[in-house]
Amino acid sequence: MRAAFAQRLCDLVTFATDRPNAVEEVKLTCSTDSGVSNQHRLLYDRIFKSKGEPDRLFERDMLFSLGEALDAGLNIFQKWIDFTKTHGAFCTVYFGSMYAEPRYLGEKFQRLMSAFMLLSASISEPMPETVQFAEDVRKAIFAHFTSEERELLAHVFPSPAHAQMTLIMRKLLEENRGLMCPVVEDFDDFVKAASNTLRYFETREELSERLHLGGAKMYYAMQRIRLLIKILVLRQLGFDDRRVTSLIERNSDFVHLVALREKG
Repeated sequence: MRAAFAQRLCDLVTFATDRPNAVEEVKLTCSTDSGVSNQHRLLYDRIFKSKGEPDRLFERDMLFSLGEALDAGLNIFQKWIDFTKTHGAFCTVYFGSMYAEPRYLGEKFQRLMSAFMLLSASISEPMPETVQFAEDVRKAIFAHFTSEERELLAHVFPSPAHAQMTLIMRKLLEENRGLMCPVVEDFDDFVKAASNTLRYFETREELSERLHLGGAKMYYAMQRIRLLIKILVLRQLGFDDRRVTSLIERNSDFVHLVALREKG
C-alpha cells in the first residue's frame, strides 16, 4: 500500500514539474482531536534515480505549482488519487515511459500512442460505430477459424478503444482548438500522419501513398500529442478553462512548438 501511494505521489510530482522527478520520502501530517499533530514518515525504494543532481525548479519551469492548484480551489492530492484510480492503465504506461524511456524513437511513439489510447478510452464513451466494427471483426474471425485457432488470434481482435483512437484524437483536437491550433496546422493531416506512422511501426509495411513520419517530424508530432495529453489531464484534475489556457500557454513545450510553426 505504501509503495502504491509513493508511486502515485511520484507521478503527481512528475506531471506537475513536467519532467521525471523521483520522490525519496513522504511525510504525512494530521491533527488529532486534542490538537496534537501526528506525523508518519514513509521511506521506500525510489521508483527511479535521476541522473545527476536535480535542478532547482521555479514556478515558470513547471506545468503547475502547489500554490496554483490551491488558488484554483483544488485539493490536488485527493484529485490526483481519484484520477489514478480512474485512469490507472494510462498512468502505468505514460509515466513508466518517462521513468524507463524506450531507446528508439519508434518505440517511444508506440508507447505514447498506447498511453493516449488508454486515456482517451477512459474519458470518452465508446463510439457505436467502433463497437459494431469490433463485433463485426470478431464474428468474421469466428466464421473463418476453428476454436483452437481463434485462441491464437487474440492479438488481432480490435477493441473499440483501439479502433476509435485516432477518431477520438481528431475530436479532442477540435474540442481544444484554441490551444492546439497554434501548434497543429491541419488537424486531419496530423491525425492521418499519426495513424499511418503507428501502423508502420506495428507492421513495417511501406505504403507509398501513406507516408509515415520520421526523424524530427515524428519527434515534434510526439510533442504535440504530449501537449494534448497535458491539456486533457489538467481538465480531468479540475482546472477550469481559463487556468488550463494560462498553464499551457506558458509551458515551454507549447512556446517551442508555436515558435517552430511560426518559423516554418
